[in-house]
Amino acid sequence: MPEAVDSKANIRQQAARGAVATLIGQAARFLIQLAGIIALSRILGPTAVGLFATLAVIVGLGELLRDFGLSSAVIQAENVTKSQSTNLFWVNTCLGLGLAAVCAAFAPLVAKFYGEAQLTMACVAIGSVFAFGGIGTQFRAQLSRNLKFTTIAVIDVISPLVGLVAGVAVALANGGFWALVVQQITVSLVAMVLVVIASSWVPGLPVRGVEMRALITFGWNVGCTQLVNFVSKNLDTVVIGRFFGAEQLGLYNRAYQLLTVPLTQLSTPATKVAFPVLSRLRGDPERYVKYLLSGQQSLLHVVLFFFTYTIAVAPQMIEIALGSEWSGVVPIYQILAVSGLVQTASYATYWVFLSEGLTGSSLRFTLLSRSCLIACVLIGSMWGVTGVAAGYTIAIVVAWPCGLWWLKRASASAPVGLMGSNAIRIFVIYVVAGVCAYGVSRVVLGTWVTIGVSLIVYLAFLGCAVAAVPSFRSDLRTIYSFRTMVRV
Repeated sequence: MPEAVDSKANIRQQAARGAVATLIGQAARFLIQLAGIIALSRILGPTAVGLFATLAVIVGLGELLRDFGLSSAVIQAENVTKSQSTNLFWVNTCLGLGLAAVCAAFAPLVAKFYGEAQLTMACVAIGSVFAFGGIGTQFRAQLSRNLKFTTIAVIDVISPLVGLVAGVAVALANGGFWALVVQQITVSLVAMVLVVIASSWVPGLPVRGVEMRALITFGWNVGCTQLVNFVSKNLDTVVIGRFFGAEQLGLYNRAYQLLTVPLTQLSTPATKVAFPVLSRLRGDPERYVKYLLSGQQSLLHVVLFFFTYTIAVAPQMIEIALGSEWSGVVPIYQILAVSGLVQTASYATYWVFLSEGLTGSSLRFTLLSRSCLIACVLIGSMWGVTGVAAGYTIAIVVAWPCGLWWLKRASASAPVGLMGSNAIRIFVIYVVAGVCAYGVSRVVLGTWVTIGVSLIVYLAFLGCAVAAVPSFRSDLRTIYSFRTMVRV
């Protein structure tokens, strides 16, 4: 398929506009998802949330398998013909439909595994998500390849908003955990319809004799990497659901969502913009490194600003957002959020692996690091749900420096030293600020007063850091001039 944005000028303009639009869209999406977590948690309670969490693992696995890295292959490739895109569309569509059928066939076994008969019909229904996703995958990939970030951002706001409305309506009608099932199906259906309408691309019939090996190989490596990541990241949910019950899983799930929803909404747009742009800057090492480091710094500042403060005031935050029924979420969230801080630093490593086409090396490292994570989670489960969270966090913390070492061996051009030193410098500032806020939160005050005073202390420390640390001021100027930064 002809490239729509070949010139550097076009890339700069598309990336600049797209980065800002994507950030705005992700901010709106974050607010929608946060509102959904709060509203549905208060209406449904831990047990219903835990029941759906068992299905959410299946949904995530199916979504991964129906794409299996093929959309990334289209985005990363320098040239993709219309015939290749058409063939990939049919591959994704068949995968989606096939997975929907498999989900329906194995629904009784899923219900038996968790000891919840009501999961059978829900599992059958949730399989439709795979069909919708499979159809829409290549339409979305075309939008991303052509740097249509604004269009993608709009779609990513409309679909969860419609899904939230549908989910809340079912919940208020005493639909129980089916409210979450309906919400998920609605999001997928609306997203599929919108990407098909927004894309100017029309697939044809499958074409024989088209060179597909390079795309399939790239997709296979990316897909295997994502699959290993998925299994290791979701093993905790399976273990808790199987051995500790739906209520404990509900508490863990909400703690995990309070981590992943903001983290995903901040990291996903960064990857959506960084991956296609860095892929096109491979021939310009100086700009490649500048963009990579600027992206890492900006993401770290935003994520750490949010998480170090919320760790400090987690008891008050959970009480206000979810209510006293969810107090068990607090220690789990505080432990898991530490993994979020460290995981943020590793995104830049992932960008390099993808943009330089080092998917084989990335897969090998993922197999090793995620095997360690699986072992840590299983060992941690001996100490209950909190032990599972601790095992997960320990594995993530260990994996980050190991990933930098691995990248240094795989890529001679990656600025590994700067990637590590930048992260450590930013970590120190925000962790100390968080400790100060935590100290204030330990004083017995009212919930809202504690949050307010802690925030004042937190911001005051960061203000002192701005005045005293030149590199901190430089980083903030980079974030402030974001439109200039993304003009690669």
